[in-house]
Amino acid sequence: MVLTPELYAAKPEYIDSLAEFVRSRPMPPVDAFLRQSEAVIGHDASAQLGRITAPTRVTPGRHDPVCSTRFIDALTGGIADTELAVFEDCAHAPIYENVQDFNARTLAFLQQHSG
Repeated sequence: MVLTPELYAAKPEYIDSLAEFVRSRPMPPVDAFLRQSEAVIGHDASAQLGRITAPTRVTPGRHDPVCSTRFIDALTGGIADTELAVFEDCAHAPIYENVQDFNARTLAFLQQHSG
């Protein structure tokens, strides 16, 4: 489950629309999906984090079962100019779970760092 149980209960029509969007995308062949999954599990880019020079915002959901908040320190510690915005009421997809707050906070970050 990549969304919070509360969202599933409160907005079933919204969940249905997200599910429909996902179902509308082309399905990869099973072997390709398995290879992609293995690549994601085996990929470690932590040595590259120090090369990131742009201001960076990390936006995890507190209840994310996929990218647990236990990884926050390693991620933010590896990137020099990092801001952390934990979405306390979200799981894996704050951009879909708390659209207004996510967009407002992201826009403020982008405006703060625009040239």
